[in-house]
Parts: sequence; structure tokens; C-alpha cells
Amino acid sequence: MDGWSIEATLPKPEELEALAALLPAGTEVFLSTLPHVTLARQLDAAKHIRASGLEPVPHIAARYFADRGALEDFVASAAETAAIRSVLVIGGDLEVPRGPMASALEVMESGLLQAHGVQTVSFAGYPDGHPIIADGALDEALDRKLAAAAEAGLQGRIVTQFCFRPEPILSWVRRLRDRHPAVPVRIGLAGPASVKALVRYALRCGVGMPLAGVGRKLSMASRIARSASPAGIIRALDTEKLGAGQTGANTAHFFSFGGLEKTARWALGAAEEREP
Repeated sequence: MDGWSIEATLPKPEELEALAALLPAGTEVFLSTLPHVTLARQLDAAKHIRASGLEPVPHIAARYFADRGALEDFVASAAETAAIRSVLVIGGDLEVPRGPMASALEVMESGLLQAHGVQTVSFAGYPDGHPIIADGALDEALDRKLAAAAEAGLQGRIVTQFCFRPEPILSWVRRLRDRHPAVPVRIGLAGPASVKALVRYALRCGVGMPLAGVGRKLSMASRIARSASPAGIIRALDTEKLGAGQTGANTAHFFSFGGLEKTARWALGAAEEREP
């Protein structure tokens, strides 16, 4: 739990104010994006987070930008108005890109991040697999992105998709450590939320991959119901140490499906319980 972070989707001003009152200065707040979210709204949230003494980490989705100029305008504005030092770069879930870029690697190769003062870039990891991309292809793509970050002089790190069981996370991190012993990893966990909300987000994100059939979806719902709180997963991961002795840091990253303030309060409590 040391140095945990939190993710917000379309945060309201009052939610950001509540976060500012709760969280220690410098806590990273990731700002996820969706095809219908305007860049102006994401920039406003990042500016508010910075002004509150927290660290904004906007998502940059390659497929959402009409051209290189639009991407450069966004990165430059984020640097100017919110002093952005970290970003998370993804391909984005648009089937047809709005412009020439379709992958996180293309954003890295543009040179725009380091040109505007970005120091750290995060990439997505998938302990539970990806709905349409094979594990081998995912590993190869991640290796290339981490190499591109290093070549650009940026600190590369990984933020994983949320998962409802510790076993896939442990297996994934061990496999990663064989290739990248020093890369920092933020382990994605669904914060406390209703089973209905968790199932909805799991289906949307492909977690557990219940591709068809009511029975499989009910089975997934049953599994989520047994682990609706991330406490059990955190204890399991803590016990395993996730490769003690390796230089790469591992910490928790919370998706706030049950509400931003509720998730933040839960994480604060969980972190305090682990202090000596």
C-alpha cells in the first residue's frame, strides 16, 4: 500500500475537492479518458488536481487524436496549465482511429512527451489477459513500449488492469520480473463497490473474459461477490512479497467504481493498518 494511487473517470469538482481534503500531498490521481470525454474537461480536472497539491496523471489515448498537432496541443496545455510530469499512454478503444496514430508506441515515438517535460510514462498491463489480444503479443508490445520509454529518457512503469483474484496477478508479475526486474508496477484493484457495479465494469473491460453465456456471467458475478472488497487480494499479494529482493517497486492502484471519495477513504484506512 505504500505510495498507492487512485483513478478517476469524469470526476466532478466536488469529488476533486473531497480528494484534496483527504489525500496526502503528492498522491497520484490518474485521469482516465473515454471517446466522448473532451480534452478540455480532462485538462480542467488535471489543473484542479495540481492546484490541490495532488499529482495529476492524465491518460493519453492515441486513437482519440485527429493528428499530431492535436496531441501536441494537449500535451503542451497539460504541461502549461497543470505542470504534468506523468502520463499513462494507451491505444484507446475506438475501433477506427480519428487520426494517424493507433497505438501507445506511436505516441512514444512522436517525441512529444519528453519535449514538454514529461518524466514518467505508464503503460497498461493485463494480468487477467486481454479479450482480443494474445498474451504473447501483449508481452511483446509491452517490451517495445518500455524500450521506447528508456530510449526517450523517460521512466517507464506499468499500471495493470483490475483483477478479482490474486493468482493471475502473482503469475503475471513473476513473468514480468523475468524480463524487467526493475520496472515499477502499480497493481490495479477495484475499490469497494457493489457487485452490480463491479460486474458491469468487468464486462466492459473484458476482465475474466466472460465472452458468452448467462452461466459464465453468473459464475463471474459469484466470484466477484466473494471478493467485492480488495482487502483479501491485498493481503494475498502482501504475503507473497511479489518478488522480494527485486528492485522494481510494486504498489496498489485503485479504480473508483464505487465512488471516488469512498475508494479514497477505504485506501487510506487500508494503508494506515499496514503501518508499523
